[in-house]
Amino acid sequence: MSVAAASTFPLCMNGIFLWPRALRFGRLGRLLGILLFCFCALPLRAEFSYQETSGSLTITGYSGPETNLVIPSTINNLPVIGIRDYAFWGCSGLTSVTIPSSVTSISDSVFQYCSGLTSINVEPQNTVYSSLDGVLLSKDQTNLILFPAARKGAYGIPSSVTSIRDSAFQNCSGLTSVTIPSGVTSIGKNAFQYCSGLTSLTIPSSVTTIGDSAFQYCGGLTSVTVEPQNTAYSSLAGVLLNKDQTNLILFPARKNGSYTIPSSVTSIGKNAFWECSELTSVTIPSSVTSIGNNAFGHCSGLTSIIIPNSVTSIGAGQFQNCSGLTSVTIPSGVTSIGNYAFWDCNGLTSVTIPNNVTSIGHGAFQYCSGLKSIIIPSSVTSIGDNAFGDCNGLTSITVEPQNTAYSSPDGVLLSKDQTNLILFPAAKKGAYVIPSGITSIGNGQFQNCSGLTSVIIPGSVTSIGNNAFNGCSGLTSLTIPSSVTTIGDSAFWGCSGLTEPVRSFVCGS
Repeated sequence: MSVAAASTFPLCMNGIFLWPRALRFGRLGRLLGILLFCFCALPLRAEFSYQETSGSLTITGYSGPETNLVIPSTINNLPVIGIRDYAFWGCSGLTSVTIPSSVTSISDSVFQYCSGLTSINVEPQNTVYSSLDGVLLSKDQTNLILFPAARKGAYGIPSSVTSIRDSAFQNCSGLTSVTIPSGVTSIGKNAFQYCSGLTSLTIPSSVTTIGDSAFQYCGGLTSVTVEPQNTAYSSLAGVLLNKDQTNLILFPARKNGSYTIPSSVTSIGKNAFWECSELTSVTIPSSVTSIGNNAFGHCSGLTSIIIPNSVTSIGAGQFQNCSGLTSVTIPSGVTSIGNYAFWDCNGLTSVTIPNNVTSIGHGAFQYCSGLKSIIIPSSVTSIGDNAFGDCNGLTSITVEPQNTAYSSPDGVLLSKDQTNLILFPAAKKGAYVIPSGITSIGNGQFQNCSGLTSVIIPGSVTSIGNNAFNGCSGLTSLTIPSSVTTIGDSAFWGCSGLTEPVRSFVCGS
């Protein structure tokens, strides 16, 4: 156990004072002796932070240098009975930990990001927890609580285990295979998340519950096999589905090529195809009515996808960072496009938004640098912040005239009454005169419009938001009327083309 004690001279070692001969006798020596005796009599404080409740302690943090740490059963004569979540978060230097018999409560994520941890040991007298081969389990060894993150190779879960706790194997990137015994009935959420070394997995017939994102970010996984006798789950061609194959739960991240979803499937679960970077195309049958959030997120190899008319909404992050997609036709039945749905699809050059869509979420097409133009149908009544932000190739936005919420004079997105300027296309070039009805210029509305050379702000404008003209490096001329009373932070930051007197005024340089 590491302790925090100040180095002292004279030194006190095991109650014996070591000091210079000149101080061993006399009044000063006796006084120092008394003080050092009192100091040494105080209990030494380990490098733990803790919370006291009703005469007992719960450890909330640790900052010591130990690699093989023995957690004390008492601190300052008070029993240590609990370890709070994230108490040892990020202690990458720890290689082993011993938990005392006094601890009766261990919260979730206690040893998260302890990337060097190879073993967890529990004192045999502990009545709640146990350890077997350096793995933390409940006392009766039916609940597997935590597998050390730095353990490598294959692992066979003990036959006594019936449940695998949330995040039990999270970040165990060195785990190459795991054998789940037939007695296991539940696999917790995030249980094998980030186990990038796993290549295949067999789920026994006994499993009836698999938590959310249990196998997410398993970048090496090529197949999942479910025993045929399982009554809750099934597998088809290495893909995890529910028993009746109406819900597609997981497509292994390393599985490559094209894929046709079975016609029995009606829903695609959230994160189902997350980071399947080697998936090149997918065919979604007309039986599918719902696609979960982030379902195809980060499928960078995906070049083609057809969304059937049976789908009525595009969920949050559904195709985010699918950089290989070049065009998307959103089906006519869709009424909403979720937040970040096509975020950072930088290969996307065209998108067709149907006339039934009423809302476009925050960041829905943000960073889609390949988009040149966009048409917003008359049905759209809500557009979220940065829906088309940082689309550096965008030259124009067109709103259908019948739209009751938005308008687009000269290819710029404004509110219908033209009092609110929403977005100036990032690739639009030349001079621009802001319409006289505009009362405010919002945050980032001209950000990174490097082709903008001059702008005239009308006398109706009273405020200019944060980052409003940030990065407009081509801007050489700017007129700010006397009506403006507020200029936000970094409103003109990076406007390197402005003349010095103007830059001095607007940038405060």
